[in-house]
Amino acid sequence: MKGSYTVEASLLFPIIFFIIIWLIYLGFYLHDKNRLNVIVDDSLLKARYLIENETDLTAGDVNYEVYIKRGVLYGFIGSLNEKEVLLLEYVNNQLKSGLLIADNITVQTRLDRWKVGMEINADFSVPIIQVQKLFRRKLTLTAVKEIPLMDTEEFLRMFDIFSGVAEKIPAAEKVLNGLSRLLKKVK
Repeated sequence: MKGSYTVEASLLFPIIFFIIIWLIYLGFYLHDKNRLNVIVDDSLLKARYLIENETDLTAGDVNYEVYIKRGVLYGFIGSLNEKEVLLLEYVNNQLKSGLLIADNITVQTRLDRWKVGMEINADFSVPIIQVQKLFRRKLTLTAVKEIPLMDTEEFLRMFDIFSGVAEKIPAAEKVLNGLSRLLKKVK
C-alpha cells in the first residue's frame, strides 16, 4: 500500500511531463505565428508608404527630393525593382530577431501599381521526437496578406493635369467624360 503512490506517480509523471512540454511548444508556435503576422502587416504598410511617398522603411522619413523628381507618370512607368529589394532586406532584418523556433523561412513579395502582397512561410520544428508525435503532423507557419495602394493625391493630380489637356483635344474629351461618369458611379 505504501509503494502504490510511487508506482502511480512513475506512470503519470512521463505523461504529465510531455503534456507540459507540448504546451510550451504550443506557446512557441503561437508566438512565432503571431510574430510573422506582425512582420507582414508592418512590412506591407511600410512598403505602401515607400511606393506612394518615397519613405524610408526603417525611419519613416519622406525623401522629398526623390518624390518631387519622379514625375507625373511615375505610377505608370516607374520601376518597383529597387523597392522590392529594399522591402525584402527590411523583412529579412525583421525576421532575424523575435522568432523562437521557426526555421527554413521563405519570403515572397508581390509589388505592382495597385497592390502590395507578401507571403512568409516557415517550418516549425520540435527537437524532441516524443513531443513531435503529439503534434501529429509537421507544422508550418504561414502569414499571407495583400493591401491595396491608394495614392489618391497622385491620382487627383494626374486627373487634373489630363483633364486640362483633354479639354483641348476632342478625342481625349470623350475619355475624360467616360472617366467622370465612372467616378460618379463609384461614389
